[in-house]
Amino acid sequence: MKKIYGILICGTLGVSLLSGVLTNSSKKSVAVKDEIPSDLRLIKGAPVQPKGSGTSADPYKIGTAEELEWFRNYINNQSKAANRNKYAILTSDIDLQGGSENQWVPIGYPDNRDFRGTFDGDGYTIYGLYINDTSSRSANSLFGQVRSGTVKNLTVRGEVTSSSESAAGIIDYLYQGTADKCYSFVTVRTNGSTSAGGISAAGYKPTITNCVNYGSITSGGSAAGITAGTYDYGTISKCANYGAVTGDNRVGGIVGSTNTFYVFHKWIKQDNKAIKVFKCGHKHGKARLFTKSLKVMYRFDEEVFKTKDEALK
Repeated sequence: MKKIYGILICGTLGVSLLSGVLTNSSKKSVAVKDEIPSDLRLIKGAPVQPKGSGTSADPYKIGTAEELEWFRNYINNQSKAANRNKYAILTSDIDLQGGSENQWVPIGYPDNRDFRGTFDGDGYTIYGLYINDTSSRSANSLFGQVRSGTVKNLTVRGEVTSSSESAAGIIDYLYQGTADKCYSFVTVRTNGSTSAGGISAAGYKPTITNCVNYGSITSGGSAAGITAGTYDYGTISKCANYGAVTGDNRVGGIVGSTNTFYVFHKWIKQDNKAIKVFKCGHKHGKARLFTKSLKVMYRFDEEVFKTKDEALK
């Protein structure tokens, strides 16, 4: 098994780490702790429809596990794509209380029920995500497939395991969609030769920005802290991985494999030297650890410059 430890960053780190607190651009701060806040309501019951109508002006306002479950059921039961283009926003932290008797079914599952709207975590955290799939389900994550939709300002904690299919902390498959300011503390494992990713397992022309993975990622196939695989041009910027990544094939701190990709070349200044930050990953089909790229990836919190001359001023 190939392993990657430590910190790998592509572009500019879109968060600040101060005194153990991860702060994103929304009005909430997410404490970097394992325990659930003592004031978090732990409520079990039947799905409850949240307030709101699901439009951009009046999004569903989700504050409990029962309301999130209702939202999931609504999206997954809509055969018309337009009905899955809904807007939702969290109004508090949520504990899913996941376990062997309470496993999560993804939002946007199965594949023909992809989520096409906008889900705004508003800086809140979803705790207790738990999936231990032994039935070869095609998607294993908080979201199954997000197609031309957006998931943002969200932190997720939990554990996802798949016996033979792909798995991820937040989005299993990101199809021409966007993940922005998403933070995963999810332990992700796939026992088969499939993909495992901290933010997403795979994607087609995805846009992933300002995302950070802290969870450990393990796969018998492709594995990466941000996305295990992406196809036909995608954009990843201002992302970081702090979790250990282990896999047998196409392993990367940021990206496991890609056939075509927009690469951000940036200069940073360290110890009065200009250092160029290269691509995060390697070409699809090369079953190897990208050790060459590791040599030019650094942890940095300094300002990022467009050119070498600017960095040395």
